Order: sequence, then C-alpha cells, then structure tokens
Amino acid sequence: MHTRYRWLSVAPLGRAQLAKVASAMQAKPYSREAKSGYSLSTIRGDWLEGAYTERVEYVERVTDPLGGELSISRVEFRRTEFRIGVVYPQLELRDPARQVRPLLNLIGDSLDFHVAVTPISVSPLLWAKALTSQGEAVQVLTIRSTKFSLSNDALASVLVTGTRDVRGSLTALLGTRPVEADYVVCGWGSESRRWRVELRATACACVLMSPVDNPGQVLRKALPAVSE
Repeated sequence: MHTRYRWLSVAPLGRAQLAKVASAMQAKPYSREAKSGYSLSTIRGDWLEGAYTERVEYVERVTDPLGGELSISRVEFRRTEFRIGVVYPQLELRDPARQVRPLLNLIGDSLDFHVAVTPISVSPLLWAKALTSQGEAVQVLTIRSTKFSLSNDALASVLVTGTRDVRGSLTALLGTRPVEADYVVCGWGSESRRWRVELRATACACVLMSPVDNPGQVLRKALPAVSE
C-alpha cells in the first residue's frame, strides 16, 4: 500500500508550545458523538503523534433507469495521521485528507497564533542526494521539470525516465544548463530491502515500496539538509 507524506514548518515551536497543542487536542477528542476530533497515540516531551478524524455525512442522489430519483445517505470518515515535533520539519502529515485546515487552525489557535504554519519548498534532486548520504546510493529513475528555461520568455516541460539513474542522461541532453526539478522518482536497496519513493518540490513524498514500518522517519531526516 502506498503512503503519502507532507511536511510543513511550524515556527517557533518549543516544548512549552507543544504541550499546549497536546492539551488543546486532548480537549477535543474524537468520539461517536463528535463529528470531528483528535486521538493522540504518543506524547513525548519534544514530539507527539496522533490522528485527526472527521465524520462527513451527505446525501447522494441517483437516477434510476425509469427517471426516478433515489436518495442515499452516505457517511465518510476522513482521517489524517500526524506527527508534531520541536525539530524541523515540525509537522508531518500521513495520508492527509483533502481538508486539513481544522488541524492547522487548532495548532495556531492553541498558541494564540504566535506561530506560523508554512509550506516547505525543496529541491527533489537535493533531497534524493541527502538520502544517499544517509546510507545506500540512491538512483534517480525519473526527473520532471515544468520550468526548464529555453530563453528569457520561454519555458519547457522536461521528463526523463529510465530503468537506471537518469541524471547522467539529463546532463548529456541539456549540458550545463540548470534544471529546476519539481518531481523525481528514486529507488535504492537490495532486492529484499527495496525502496521506491516519489519526491516533490512541495515537501511531499509518496512511498511506493519500503522495507521499514516508518519510512517517513528516513525521508524526514533528510529534509533539513535541503529545505532551509
């Protein structure tokens, strides 16, 4: 099963502020009676983990073959797992729902909006390189750039993909001209411990294949080297 991740910056955030966030979440627990709320699975001095769950009810209208209309009540549960810590990048979202604004609002509100929750911009190629520095050599199998400059007033989209590392092929094609990649696919590891990960310039990742239970930790540790 694929796992999607997104990281955001929450600053300034220390232990005292984190404790206030935890207290605010514990004051709004998810239950059968509540339409939304939080459940914290782990609380430590400098990080916590939990989930935000929202119950959404709506009516779906379906037209039958004779032109009649049926109304069907639907219930949908939207769940976003998260990790918040005092070390950058402070906020990690796992398989986030389309709407995570309530979670972000609670963080800001619990701290009287004295923190800024902001997106992170990264270079996927540098992110892949930082992963290499953590252990095994990473092969970049796909590189996409939607902002490759042809001239001062013209941009092109470039997509290079292969079964082996394509960085050398991209250099051979484009020479020394800089490439601002917005998406890469990389892989590493032996057959029994294979990784395959999509990395995006918005500090988002999709883990397609991983031999570990918490691949987000590996990806998160590489982010500070490329995003600040």
